[in-house]
Amino acid sequence: MTRENKAREVLLIGNGFDLAHGLHTSYEDFLSVVKDLDGFSTYYYKKKTNSVYHPRGLKEADRWDDMLSNIENSNMEEVYQMLDILKNNSWAQYYANCNAEIDGWVDFEREMIPALNFYNYIVNYNCSTRGTQEKPYARVVHPEQGTRRMAHLWPKYIYRCGGLGENSQEQAVLIQSAFSDITYGVKKKQLLKSLLDELDEFEQAFEIYLREIAMQKPFAKLPLFENMKVSNVISFNYTPTFLNYPWGLCDTDVCHVHGSIYEPGSIIFGVNKVDNDAEYLFKEYEKAYQRLTYNLKPAYKRFLKNGEYNLTIFGHSLDVTDEGILNPAIKGAKKTTIYYRETEDNRDGDKNSKIKNLMILLGDKEADEKLSNGRIELKPYMG
Repeated sequence: MTRENKAREVLLIGNGFDLAHGLHTSYEDFLSVVKDLDGFSTYYYKKKTNSVYHPRGLKEADRWDDMLSNIENSNMEEVYQMLDILKNNSWAQYYANCNAEIDGWVDFEREMIPALNFYNYIVNYNCSTRGTQEKPYARVVHPEQGTRRMAHLWPKYIYRCGGLGENSQEQAVLIQSAFSDITYGVKKKQLLKSLLDELDEFEQAFEIYLREIAMQKPFAKLPLFENMKVSNVISFNYTPTFLNYPWGLCDTDVCHVHGSIYEPGSIIFGVNKVDNDAEYLFKEYEKAYQRLTYNLKPAYKRFLKNGEYNLTIFGHSLDVTDEGILNPAIKGAKKTTIYYRETEDNRDGDKNSKIKNLMILLGDKEADEKLSNGRIELKPYMG
């Protein structure tokens, strides 16, 4: 077999790749900043200026100490811009206070869905009460009892929310006067534009965090990847950590599926689909739409069609939210090697969840067949 006919080696990575290198790119890391902006601001300033500082009472001091271990080259002006954005951002407040059980970025995006469903109902409800001069708040009756909890997370848009009676599950939601009209009702376009603009700002703050905080930390190369042959990279990360390896890749060998922090405004941050969006008012929140508008060319399709390839997956949960890419990548591979995280306390790590997700992605029969005949192999990685 000639060199040209050899199967290419395609590496597909998720956020676990960055985490394995000790980078603070997890949801929990970013949320630790969002939840205590003042504490982080002080801690960052002291570390940046080499001031003596004893962070008594700061819950995240150990995490931040490691996170900020090498920030000499970080841009202080940009970091404070990030903090200013987060301080007044409704999405930041929502994620900081929703108390959802979120284990990673997949769950972080999934938690956007309840908020979008809430606003989908608000803007499509035909208001029967539109407010008065004294109380210029559009009134929307929401059918779900849990609405009050959601409404309280959005003070910029929701003035008040309360029950309609002892035996009623319905909730009366009063929209803030800035987004209400006493004759028309909810100012739909204005509310939707503000909500989307705030998401864009939230993404901008996240980009700055990754670029000026998370990626400043030095890390050692891992033997597994130093000895690996790689022809193409399909990255679900916003970061270019893999470029530290001598694989000789050029731009056309790499596909950032969700955009890159070094191409401002390009990152994908949304959901697969917004249900019951009859008027397509929330299309901008869908990943497929964002990929088109940000002109993120699906180079991974070329990788998967250009002859035989072996696929290595590292640091990706195999969640069904990325089925459109994972399914054809795994099905078309000559062989797929999937690394699962192993810890000293748990030898199986997340192996079982990866098998479960494989069965969802491929179907029970095909997943069992590929695992049995060796077309798919799971390998442990201590992390």
